[in-house]
Amino acid sequence: MTVRSLASALVGGLLTLTGILLIIFGIDVRTQALGIGVASVGGVSLLVAALVIAVGRAEQFFGALASRRGVFWFQSFYLAGLIAVAVLYNSNDWFAAKLPAHLGPVPIGVPWAGAVGAVTISLSATADHRGDWDATYALWHWSRALVGATFGWVSMIFFLMLNLQATPTSRVAGIPPDLIYYAVAFAVGYREETFRTLLKRLVDLVMAPAGAPRPTITTLTPPSAPSGSTLQIAGTGLTGATVVTFDATPASFLTRSDSLIDVVVPATATTGGRPATSQVTVTTAGGQSNALTFTYSNPAGSEPTQSAA
Repeated sequence: MTVRSLASALVGGLLTLTGILLIIFGIDVRTQALGIGVASVGGVSLLVAALVIAVGRAEQFFGALASRRGVFWFQSFYLAGLIAVAVLYNSNDWFAAKLPAHLGPVPIGVPWAGAVGAVTISLSATADHRGDWDATYALWHWSRALVGATFGWVSMIFFLMLNLQATPTSRVAGIPPDLIYYAVAFAVGYREETFRTLLKRLVDLVMAPAGAPRPTITTLTPPSAPSGSTLQIAGTGLTGATVVTFDATPASFLTRSDSLIDVVVPATATTGGRPATSQVTVTTAGGQSNALTFTYSNPAGSEPTQSAA
């Protein structure tokens, strides 16, 4: 293929040169028109041959870059560049002044941390897949730094919107207050599942039904009873309840109104010497309610006596 391409390039070059000479030195219009045609054919042939050669070389280059060793060196250069940027930013005032302190509400270091996490997982893959390397994932590896930086920045927007930021780090001397941001960005860059988890939580928050307030329970009547008995839960926002739990045990219930639920104390709650108390909660579309303590009146480990039908 290379020999044919070189031959085509040589013929195309000769035709192009011949056509140009005919155009310049043609004795009449017909000769010059012939020169234009010959030059056009030669130019197209030369261009096609050059493209074939270039593509062949490019395929060889990208084929090598898609190999496990190629990805390793590619990501190593990426990582070295990221480290160099960090050193320059923290040691060179002129360089630091050229970059903004924040990208929107997010510190400038967050995309950097996301890129580092992404490059790290790609480097880990070159070690984890020594015997089953799949070159078809090359584009995924080559774009890791850019995708990680983007995911890191976007995930921090989600993080801030969900109001999950931690404050204790800002109270410790010598630790940057934005340390939690960098940690989250690195984790998201390293593992995309973390990004999807944040996105799901944001969607759940934004798409919560309008007018569905978080339920609140105020009283349990009676506050103490044996398993199998009926308990009344009073509160607000109880309409549309989906589950009532005693600790982690779901119970059968009937919603009577927005402020009242009848629930059957689960019989399994006191089996096998379980605690004599449980935290009762109600969950609706608006979220999970506060918890109230319920006390079992039957002895620990005993079950309620059921009368014969």
